[in-house]
Amino acid sequence: MGRIFALDTQRDVVLIFEPGTGEILNTEENFVNFHDSEIPQYHDACLASEFFNEWFEANGNFVLPHNKCVGYKVPLFLNGEDDIENLEVSDMEVYWEIMMPLMNL
Repeated sequence: MGRIFALDTQRDVVLIFEPGTGEILNTEENFVNFHDSEIPQYHDACLASEFFNEWFEANGNFVLPHNKCVGYKVPLFLNGEDDIENLEVSDMEVYWEIMMPLMNL
């Protein structure tokens, strides 16, 4: 989904930058707890794994190259639909270059 994970070193928490919604989510977890606890327990919330799997199956199990992501054609914060028909494969860097000004980053 083009998400980027970052560590806020001042508060020692992992942040999730979600370009499709324009949100920055605060996990309230440090790096170790995020990887050891949050992702295994809340993989769908962290990684949108169920939504991605739905897209993956609908697209013939297409394996994304490391520099690509599945992103929204029309982001949700611009009234895009939250369904797989609104998803496309994008270059990760290009996707973020387009989304950053729209998100005011």
